[in-house]
Amino acid sequence: MEIPKIRRISHVAITSTDLEKARYFYVELLGFVETERAPDALYLRGVEEGQHHSLVIRRGNKPSLSYIGFKLETPKDFDKLVDLFNNLGIKYTKFKESGIKDAIFAADPSGLPLVFYYDMEYVGDLRLKFHLHRGIPPVRLAHVNVVVKDLSVATKFYVDVLRFMETEYFLNERGEKFVTWLTMQGNSHELAITQALSGPALHHSPTTCTRAEMYIRPRTSWPRRVFGTPSREGRVDTAPLRASIST
Repeated sequence: MEIPKIRRISHVAITSTDLEKARYFYVELLGFVETERAPDALYLRGVEEGQHHSLVIRRGNKPSLSYIGFKLETPKDFDKLVDLFNNLGIKYTKFKESGIKDAIFAADPSGLPLVFYYDMEYVGDLRLKFHLHRGIPPVRLAHVNVVVKDLSVATKFYVDVLRFMETEYFLNERGEKFVTWLTMQGNSHELAITQALSGPALHHSPTTCTRAEMYIRPRTSWPRRVFGTPSREGRVDTAPLRASIST
C-alpha cells in the first residue's frame, strides 16, 4: 500500500460566535491579512504567506476547532490518500473551501477533524509591502497543538500511517508518554499532541512573528483595546512554555 506524501500542515479552521469581533481581533489588532470575507467565514493569512489562507474563521454556535488542513505533495498523493482511507476503513467526504480545488474531509482515529488537498490558490505575499503591515504582524503558521484522549492511538496514525517523524516526547510520573512532537519537514515540530481527557480538541495554533519584541511590546495596550478595561490586563500573558514565542 502506497503512503501519500504530506508536504506540510497548511491551515487551521476555527469557529466564532461573532465574526465582526473576530475580524477586529485578528485583522485590525493582530494584523492578519484578510484574503476574503464571506457572509459566514473569514479567510486570513500571514504577511509572508502567498497561499489563499492559513486561518479560516467560520461562524458557529460556540468557539471550537473546525478542522486542520494538510497540503499533499501531488495529485497522485491525493489518490493514494483515498486508497489508504478505503483500506483502513476511514470514512471521508468531498469537501469544498474557497481557494482550494479538490479536498476531502475526514476524522482521524482520535476524532480530530482533518482536511486534505493538493492545490490552493496563490494570491501573493506582503513580505516587502511594509506599508500594509499592521499589528504584530503575523508571518506564517508555525505549528498546531492538539489534545486527544489516547496518545497511542494518535501516534499510531500520524507516525505509523502518515509517516510523521517523532522528534521529542514527555513522560509522566508513571513513565508513560503523554506528549509528543512530530514533524514532516525536519523541523522541531509542526504537530504536537497531548493526551488529556478534554480531547479531541485544538490546544493552540501559533504563528511566527519577525521579532520577539513585536509580540511582547503591545501586551500592555492590548487589554484596554480588546477587553475595554484595565482590570483584565492579567488575562493577556506569555508563559514559560516550550514554544511560547516563535520567531
